[in-house]
Amino acid sequence: QTRHSHSGHVSFADRVKEEIDRSQRSSVQSSTAPEPKRLQTPSTPTLPPRRKVKSKNQFAYMRIMADNKPLSFPPDKLTWEEVAQHNSKHDCWTVINGVVYDVTSYLDYHPGGRGELLQGAGKDCTELFNVYHPWVSEEAILRNARLGPVIGGSCPPDMVARARGKLPSRAASGQGSMRPGGDPTKIVSIPVPST
Repeated sequence: QTRHSHSGHVSFADRVKEEIDRSQRSSVQSSTAPEPKRLQTPSTPTLPPRRKVKSKNQFAYMRIMADNKPLSFPPDKLTWEEVAQHNSKHDCWTVINGVVYDVTSYLDYHPGGRGELLQGAGKDCTELFNVYHPWVSEEAILRNARLGPVIGGSCPPDMVARARGKLPSRAASGQGSMRPGGDPTKIVSIPVPST
């Protein structure tokens, strides 16, 4: 029963009340109806959950580093022994895909935080990098941190950075370590914004 203030006219308050009543009746009716079946997506292995960390903006790092000249280091000195000595937050080198990078200045800008990068301090972190960043070009982001190719053969097993937790199953199978297209040597190019 709706009150009419004028002949044939329903007040705004009455229309709102009717709408609320109508929506409550429809919600009661829909709550008693059986819920429709939902499609389930097949489960796929996922990366471990990422914790949020407070870090500086990665794009700020790229802008700052854009004007810097690449670092130079005597190429005959880039041995595994030399890399192993640079393993602290004050002096952090790492090897990705056979190239030595001085990531000390990048520690504060890494979106995953310092701790993630320090896992690879003084070590070869190719496996970790390719599992967590298969789409990222380390050459684009770290181009001014590049020291040169590591010499002295393959990496000693004790210098391979391992994840703190268990890596996803795709990493163990080798899938996670592949670059896009399945070629582990294919590098994805990312344009660096100019200032």
